[in-house]
Amino acid sequence: MIVNAIVTNNGASASTLILSAAGFDDWAKLENINPAAVTLAGGESKEVALKFTLNKDASGDKSFN
Repeated sequence: MIVNAIVTNNGASASTLILSAAGFDDWAKLENINPAAVTLAGGESKEVALKFTLNKDASGDKSFN
């Protein structure tokens, strides 16, 4: 499963963000985050992709942080 997300720097100055995810261990394995780090100018946004492999017994609605 691939989750696409938009990361936005709401600040005024550039910032480097190292991305991670949590709260999914009971239903999936995180394969990768691409890109794993982004440098954004103030107000800039970028799309990132999180790739998960779902557990065979996973069902229903799931969420992560």
